[in-house]
Amino acid sequence: MSTTDAIAFLACVALMALGTMALRRALLQRREAGRHWTVLGWAAILAGIGLAAVLSGAERGLALAGVAISLAAIAAVLLGFQRRPERVREREVAAAEPSERASRWWRGVVRVLLAGPLSGGAAIGVGLAVAVHAPLGEADRLVLGGSLVPLGWAAGMAWTLADDRIVRPGLILIAVGAAGFAFSAV
Repeated sequence: MSTTDAIAFLACVALMALGTMALRRALLQRREAGRHWTVLGWAAILAGIGLAAVLSGAERGLALAGVAISLAAIAAVLLGFQRRPERVREREVAAAEPSERASRWWRGVVRVLLAGPLSGGAAIGVGLAVAVHAPLGEADRLVLGGSLVPLGWAAGMAWTLADDRIVRPGLILIAVGAAGFAFSAV
């Protein structure tokens, strides 16, 4: 990193920190009172991006600005951290509760079919559509399409097993699989 880049980065971090603190202050105030803080915050952030782009060039400057805004946002979050005492009463967590429905054997079979073959078919349809029509080179399309299949299958399995309903994930997986295979055939 050259001296110019270091100066640009430090100035960019300072402007981004000023901008994020102004935006945080605008968030904490009422709408009308915080309007000028909002304008000041976005102006400082845009000035930091512009300064980094001018001093370090467009490509390197935008990358430096992205890192600077991330560091400034983390600093703003850490400065606003407050430890609150835990409540005495027991917290209710709806997501951790099991389903209220009585278990039926056919629902288990349907869930296995949704999570297994139907999620896999939908993932293969999406992966095939990407492998056929993605605007990349042939090798890149094949690798991307093939990589999407296990990710899509895992996401479909997790969703169908976590959702309390059966029909909604089934219909959406059928629609996604059909759309993927239809798009790849075109």
